[in-house]
Amino acid sequence: MRAMLLSLLFFGFEAFLFSQEYLIPLPSNKRLHEPAKKERKLEKSRSSQAALTLPFIDDFSNRSYYPNPGKWTDQSVFVNSTLPRNPPTIGVATFDGLKADGSPYNMKKRSYGPADTLTSREIDIGAFSPSDSLMLSFFLEPKGNGDVPGSRDTFLLEFKVNDSTWQKVFSITSTGMSPDSFRLFFVKLNKVKFFKSNFQFRFRNYATLTGNVDHWHLDYVILDKDRSVKNTLLNDVAFRSPARSLLKEYHAMPLGQFAGFEDEELSDSLYADAVNHFNVVKNTTFRYRAEESCTQSLLKSDFFQTINFPPLSDTLLREPVFRDEIKTLTAGLSCDSLAIRVRYVLFNSPPDPATGFNDTIFHVQRFYNYFAYDDGSAERGYLVVGKSPKLALKFRLNRPDSLQAIEVHFPHIDKNLNKELVNLIVWQSIDGAGGTDDSIRYRKDLVHPEYVDSINGFYTYVLDSALWMSDSFYVGFQRANADSLQIGFDINSPRKNKLFFYTGGSWRPSLFGGTVMIRPVMGKALNIPSGRAVIKGPELLSIYPNPARKRLFIRNVQAVETAYYQIVDVQGREVLQGTLNGKELDVSTLRPGFYILRLMFAEKRKSFSAKFIIAH
Repeated sequence: MRAMLLSLLFFGFEAFLFSQEYLIPLPSNKRLHEPAKKERKLEKSRSSQAALTLPFIDDFSNRSYYPNPGKWTDQSVFVNSTLPRNPPTIGVATFDGLKADGSPYNMKKRSYGPADTLTSREIDIGAFSPSDSLMLSFFLEPKGNGDVPGSRDTFLLEFKVNDSTWQKVFSITSTGMSPDSFRLFFVKLNKVKFFKSNFQFRFRNYATLTGNVDHWHLDYVILDKDRSVKNTLLNDVAFRSPARSLLKEYHAMPLGQFAGFEDEELSDSLYADAVNHFNVVKNTTFRYRAEESCTQSLLKSDFFQTINFPPLSDTLLREPVFRDEIKTLTAGLSCDSLAIRVRYVLFNSPPDPATGFNDTIFHVQRFYNYFAYDDGSAERGYLVVGKSPKLALKFRLNRPDSLQAIEVHFPHIDKNLNKELVNLIVWQSIDGAGGTDDSIRYRKDLVHPEYVDSINGFYTYVLDSALWMSDSFYVGFQRANADSLQIGFDINSPRKNKLFFYTGGSWRPSLFGGTVMIRPVMGKALNIPSGRAVIKGPELLSIYPNPARKRLFIRNVQAVETAYYQIVDVQGREVLQGTLNGKELDVSTLRPGFYILRLMFAEKRKSFSAKFIIAH
């Protein structure tokens, strides 16, 4: 345990003292694996593009995981709206320890060095001189919702001097900087050697290279003439955070659980977070448009609100009467699923073409066949430590339904855990006092964590028979032999009082705001898609004698094979565990009663089980 805690401290974990639950940085970013393949195809075309002219402006509000190729030459940073806190406008470029495809730069322990680079395209400033007051400004935040950079982790700005030389003009560490707010910096172009027809600048970070750690978030980069460090205002009204779910509690839910319960499930009003960065009132209009997928029709398109946006202020833009249109829609639907695509738009007068992307945000509200608290983005990994720890996520039904499968996002870590073993459990209820009265509806022992290389990265465990659920239930895992099993954790979905963990003999509610990324799949029987698997149970184990008193002998396991064993009682509590060498097992410490023996061969991805009795 001490070694594990020291390792977690090294990687910058967040924890509450003695809680035995941890949020830890993610050593990979699943959302970047597939997009990286497409982005690499664009690299050849970028080199032939003409030089840009002033002003150069980018606030990273483009709806992509990568920087705009019309302004930047490389793609290693991660453009997103979930990792920063309180950004100037929606979208930032995040610097970390990951390559463009979301995998670590170097998996060797304590690897450190230059990580992400963001290089501008060539900019023609040959006609200018230092007297023209050219300045490069940008907003910067360490950590945000991610991992705080360490004392040696540096963020740099460099200007290109010639084809092989870059000059450092700015560097900073996170010491003394707020992890929850952005700070504005100015760098003046004060040397004649910078004023060329092919000027370039680049941002870089020095970081731990083993994962999704040491985060810096860059926003609103501007290079222009006639500027002053005293002029810190942005003439911009913009959205600054993603559009929110239409639902109070869930990010997605089955249509059959929603229809007829709209009043209970829908948010009181739709709202979006916008900001006026200028020091005068801005004449702005706010529009809301919604389309639905069942009949391919407009749900609402006529909402229009005029706003005299106060100077230097945030405002929640609300649309309070959307509920009636959705209730009318769901009352007459013939579809068994539904998606509502919502678009929020700001119209500024006059408009600013350079920052037009930050005037529009989207949200797709999905009523498919699963429940989800998470928004599909994992900012951290959730880890419970202790003896046979368990985690359980609570879901609430509006009407009885069948549970068909469970989807889970396992984030990649510094070693592949898909040969390890966990127990998948569905509880009707859990007992906070000691776990002795847990009501288990389904338990499948010795399943493997599975990783999926896709943007969302959810793996589907299809139950071997559907469970008819009539009320609230819990879905989760118990660690079998995995030392550090992580579940993806979404910080931006603050669903407290839904996640529980079990260590030290009792269930406790999680102290973290957010949710693990586990989704129960409900409704009719599934067509299993390619790459997803039905959970295969353990093979039968032949043991003797049965009943036993002091020793058990195993027939169908080779004496030379080494296995991890676990013995649980009828209530699912682990009573013995260890490594089996040979065919003989000491059970003399067990009290009389019924037990289950499980053997796990991690390397061969095989498992066995058998029931036995300890005689009086």
